[in-house]
Amino acid sequence: MGVTVLALILGVVSLAAGCAVVSPSAQTPAPEQEWEALSDEAVIAEDLVLVVFALKEEFGPENLLDTMLPVEEHASTALDVAGLGYLDGNDVGGQEYSLYFYGVDREAMWKRLEPIMATAPYPLARVELWPPGEDATPRVLSFDEE
Repeated sequence: MGVTVLALILGVVSLAAGCAVVSPSAQTPAPEQEWEALSDEAVIAEDLVLVVFALKEEFGPENLLDTMLPVEEHASTALDVAGLGYLDGNDVGGQEYSLYFYGVDREAMWKRLEPIMATAPYPLARVELWPPGEDATPRVLSFDEE
């Protein structure tokens, strides 16, 4: 029995000896890290359409995300099909719900988005049309609450 245990130990040691160990500094960055770096550069180089809806509560009703999802999907598809841009995400707080759209032409993007945003279950508060660049100034469209 002692020989069998020794053979098992030697087998494990020989398997471990054949494994390559790579130091953490020699590993390539995770794809997410590379994407984030490219995303930051791309955001600065693209137009932004920021669509802001007015909410009655700080973070809106409990079903806010569920009720806005169809609007977001419709808008995202419309921009994608037109080759104008994409939905980058949303933000909620301070009695506002915001959607961030990035693309090639903020005016054309808003023209495509406007009828879709009119179908949202919450009133538009404002739309900010941002040109590319860190020092850009937006054109702001304000909407009266009903």
